[in-house]
Amino acid sequence: MRLSRMPSRTPEQEARLATFRGSYEYDGDATCAADGMCQEKCPVKINTGEMIKAIRTQHMAGATSSNKVAAMVADNFSLLNSTVPTLLNVVHAAHKVVGPKPLQIISRWMNSMTGNFVPVWNPYMPKGASPVKAPSSSSSTAAAQQQQQQARGVPRQVVYLPSC
Repeated sequence: MRLSRMPSRTPEQEARLATFRGSYEYDGDATCAADGMCQEKCPVKINTGEMIKAIRTQHMAGATSSNKVAAMVADNFSLLNSTVPTLLNVVHAAHKVVGPKPLQIISRWMNSMTGNFVPVWNPYMPKGASPVKAPSSSSSTAAAQQQQQQARGVPRQVVYLPSC
């Protein structure tokens, strides 16, 4: 970062700074979970996740519209999350109808137009999952299964964490 603060830079320094910024965008920012786990591997326990959080906070300070959109998505996450299977099923149906080449062309165009927000289609994209139904607690078989699990010391719990 010292190089970026220099009042005047040579063309070589400008190229070096551009290279550094380009590699940092991916290696330092896009792939950093900012969870502090790097501190566990670091021999001197440096938590670079805290630094990345501070940099991201500074970067987003003036982005009020982005912050509003992020808050809206967070407030309506269940609605957003429930639409994903439908969207995946639409893409799967489109693949069956038009084939892979048009989907790749269209998705690449959408990806470039949305600043990488829309992913580029690939043949490994899954179909949408069916909703998971909660077991009925009123049935006698469910109660018997629950008693068996408790007797074995196995709690009936599912942790669902949507993530990237």
